[in-house]
Amino acid sequence: MNLLRAAAPDTLPIETILTCCVLFLAVEIWTEKKTHAALHILAAHNILNGKRAALPHSSEVATVYKPMVDELVVQACTFGDDFPPPNSRLSSYYKLDYGLEKVDSVWNWKDALDVLNQLLKCVLRVTSRPVSCPLRSKVKSALGRFSDVLEELHTSEAPPSEGSMAGEEYCHLRFHHRVAYIMLHTLGQEDESSYDDFLEDFGFVLQCCETMMKQRVSNAASRSPSLVSPTLGLLPPLFFVATKCRDTVTRHKALDLLHDTSVSERQWTSCMATALAKFVVDQEADGLSALAKGDSTTKATKRIRLLHAHFTGAEHKVDLEYAVFLDGQLQGICTAILPYKSHPSVEIDGVTATMSRKSDEGLWIFKSHPVYATC
Repeated sequence: MNLLRAAAPDTLPIETILTCCVLFLAVEIWTEKKTHAALHILAAHNILNGKRAALPHSSEVATVYKPMVDELVVQACTFGDDFPPPNSRLSSYYKLDYGLEKVDSVWNWKDALDVLNQLLKCVLRVTSRPVSCPLRSKVKSALGRFSDVLEELHTSEAPPSEGSMAGEEYCHLRFHHRVAYIMLHTLGQEDESSYDDFLEDFGFVLQCCETMMKQRVSNAASRSPSLVSPTLGLLPPLFFVATKCRDTVTRHKALDLLHDTSVSERQWTSCMATALAKFVVDQEADGLSALAKGDSTTKATKRIRLLHAHFTGAEHKVDLEYAVFLDGQLQGICTAILPYKSHPSVEIDGVTATMSRKSDEGLWIFKSHPVYATC
């Protein structure tokens, strides 16, 4: 960055400056395991929309850099509690429908993964703020079309992506698509009981996760260790089921599978996710009318909504903020300190990580390359 300043940026081609911004951003995201890097994203956005944007430049700026920066801004708007900053001239409503049009241009499994990644971000954003009914309908329609696209890819026997086994991507995308469907109809609602209408969908997600975990174990011998395919992760959907599905059998099975994944996905480890999910399950168990594990007819009157979590690996603790609901009514905001220590095989360098309020609800959006280990 210092060298770039010394080189008189105004004299450099706009492509060079944008490339530097993206490289600096990538280094910060991957070395610090962040979901975004506000400084570099804003710099790139300002360059594209400032005085220099009116100057003649190559077509690459419009066809390559502009879409890339737009996607980075959308990523930051999805996950950053502090983005966009008040003085940035960027609206939190920036391109809320970004990526929806790509549903109609999916030709292979890689395209499908990229599109679902965008759909999930779009769902998170439209459910976290007041939006028009037409926009929600647009998102719902895109999710419906994507379901048809998945079936077409599956029936056409499209070859798997490099690093994936046959059928694995279909299973993976199906349950993440179902998670997006549940989120669109539940996130942002005040009443936590809205999740009770999707017990069958939660069961489907759980079954697919279990199937995929078994497939990975059975395919481990034939899979090349040097090839790891991009994924939306296993921790997010299992965490979602364990904390939002109030069917006793389903959520406890999700909790067990969550621990058994033994993976590290970006800022999260399976131990982190299990500790938080277990806290929610145990707290809500206080409100069960019947405490017998395995009784699927029990109804929880106490509901927990996680708001904020700060993990400190060096101190082996989690500082937690959460809301408590009784019979659908908010009772108050509480805090707790949970003992926490990941197994060394999945610990992320004694990490201190703050999970944003947005990430707590939608930690499953960012792509990750899981590291398989034993927890």
